[in-house]
Amino acid sequence: MRRDIALIDVIIGVGEIAISDHRSSQPTLDEIVRLASEAHIGGMMTHKAGILHLHLGDGVRGLDLVRRALDTTEIPPRVFNPTHINRRRALFAEALEVAARGCVVDITACPIADGEDAWSAGEALFETLGVAWVRALPLSTRAACDSPEWIEVLDQADGIFLTGGNQLHLSTTIGGTEVARALRRRTAEGAHIAGTAAGAAFLSEHMIAFGREGASPRVKIVTLAPGLGLTNRTIIDQHFRQRDRLGRLLTALAYNPFAIGIGLDEHTAAFIGPDESLEVVGSGALTIVDPSELQFSTMAHVRKNDPVCLIGLKLHLLDHGSTFNLQSREALAAPAIAVRT
Repeated sequence: MRRDIALIDVIIGVGEIAISDHRSSQPTLDEIVRLASEAHIGGMMTHKAGILHLHLGDGVRGLDLVRRALDTTEIPPRVFNPTHINRRRALFAEALEVAARGCVVDITACPIADGEDAWSAGEALFETLGVAWVRALPLSTRAACDSPEWIEVLDQADGIFLTGGNQLHLSTTIGGTEVARALRRRTAEGAHIAGTAAGAAFLSEHMIAFGREGASPRVKIVTLAPGLGLTNRTIIDQHFRQRDRLGRLLTALAYNPFAIGIGLDEHTAAFIGPDESLEVVGSGALTIVDPSELQFSTMAHVRKNDPVCLIGLKLHLLDHGSTFNLQSREALAAPAIAVRT
């Protein structure tokens, strides 16, 4: 195993080894320890991760082999990477225990039937954060979005989180339904509503439905659609720098330079408070495009594939702790950075 890790560039460890699964080869503790040792030593030799990736079945033994390996050897916990740990709720509780010891555990996104003894990926993530009550709503049809049962759940929730995927699917499924009305009402009542990826793009009144990559604004590079309408102050785009989306955000703003453009990098969030102040949290950056002082635009005159000339835009790149006020349009660096400079 260590030779493969050392000699083959793309190999970073060993896996996927099935445990607690009737379909597995039923590895023993000694075999798991030997594989983990080979992965660890191979990683040390090559400065790679050196991990043992473990497929967890739904057997009653759960993570027993991993716990025993941690208890009886000096192999670092980070070597053990169990996956599918949310397939049973008891298994998930076990996984949190080994994660606390240093293992890296993997939550799997998969469909969960109502009443099944498992956590969805979203529920599992919020469980790790200590949220007392989590409920995933299967809002896959417009009929489901008019269900009184789901409206009651939304009325009881302190926080509501919209997952990613396809923002046009969100808008065509939720738009105009009782769920959409409930979300706007809960926002007015002070509930915390957030979204990731497509869920974030859907929050505003004006939504980027889809578009092409590129740094320059061009007339036909983006298509807009009505969003959820929690605010009309912003247009949000996601996976921003990773997918080179500055051009389509600039184009969206050029159509009507009223809103503020927000480009969210991955692993980065923007928290907007009641005072309209936005704070950046995360390891990436947040791009703010402010068109309030736009002096000149050729949007109405250029042909569909030509670049758009925009003069007078303000652009801010904000990192963790930085803030931007959506009303005054003032950007401030994080306090620690401001003091240092």
